[in-house]
Amino acid sequence: MSRVSRETLLRLADVTAKTVAAFAIPGGGGTAAGELSAWAVQKGFGTPDPASQLREEIQQTVEEVTKKLVKKVEKGFAAYDVEAAAREVADTMSSLDVDPDLLMANGLSASRLAAHYMGGTTKDLHLTLGEAVGVYRRLLAEICHRVVAIIVRSTYAHGLLLKAILEDRQREIAERRSGAFRAEQTQLGDNDFSMDYRFEADDLMPTLDVVGPSGTDLALPLDSVFYQPHAVLDDAVGPIMELLDAGPGWIIRGDAGCGKSLFLRWLLLVAVRDQLPAHLSPWRLKVPLYLDAADEGDLPTPPRRWPGSTGGSSTALRRGG
Repeated sequence: MSRVSRETLLRLADVTAKTVAAFAIPGGGGTAAGELSAWAVQKGFGTPDPASQLREEIQQTVEEVTKKLVKKVEKGFAAYDVEAAAREVADTMSSLDVDPDLLMANGLSASRLAAHYMGGTTKDLHLTLGEAVGVYRRLLAEICHRVVAIIVRSTYAHGLLLKAILEDRQREIAERRSGAFRAEQTQLGDNDFSMDYRFEADDLMPTLDVVGPSGTDLALPLDSVFYQPHAVLDDAVGPIMELLDAGPGWIIRGDAGCGKSLFLRWLLLVAVRDQLPAHLSPWRLKVPLYLDAADEGDLPTPPRRWPGSTGGSSTALRRGG
């Protein structure tokens, strides 16, 4: 049976720890989570010593990879050159700098992380490994699965989200309740319904309800956890906001659960906060109506015939129906 050498095991341990660090350790990869992770340590969020907890979780993950996982692969692929496959995994992961921002922007998952690594290698793996290329893919996928699991449950990552809740939302709500917002009503020419709708959309909609690491419900700020999806328009592929123009009507299609409704909620949020890109400027002075035909929402219902009598001063974001 093929065995993985101690040298290769140490390399796998090293690259596993460094990959987690790129996402979760302070300053790692320059990510927002890294920059704000010191806040989690200072506040002691979730555990008396979150830094020690993360170190322990990394160590447990490293041991899981170098002991249990490698032994499982050695036993399951006894007829193949597991050492060569493991060595190639270490080469792949150590030769490519992980880009956390790119991965986060497209949705972090084990499969995307593995694809990120495989897409960065210049070697012909079939020529290098022969039949052991399947072992390489399995081992890389299993390591990425464990790496993403620790990142997702990281105290630092949840600390980032709670920081946004505790600080950013307080600031935003205070600003929206100031006299400046009434001045904005006059400037935009809103009537009372329009002004109230803008306020309530900004106050009620920008949260995503999820279950936290302790099993409790968390209301996370949508603008902190939402990453703009890529879309296809004719032959063009790119971030959806770059493909849209300020035309009168768009239909967004996609598989169930792909994030269409979440995108509409996010679009509502950036519209009421005047954060639309320049090429969508014709939408800026329009009231963005989120019309949920699939469910009853918390937003106020427009007066009867109001959307049809606004003279083009509203943009309807319609979900379902």
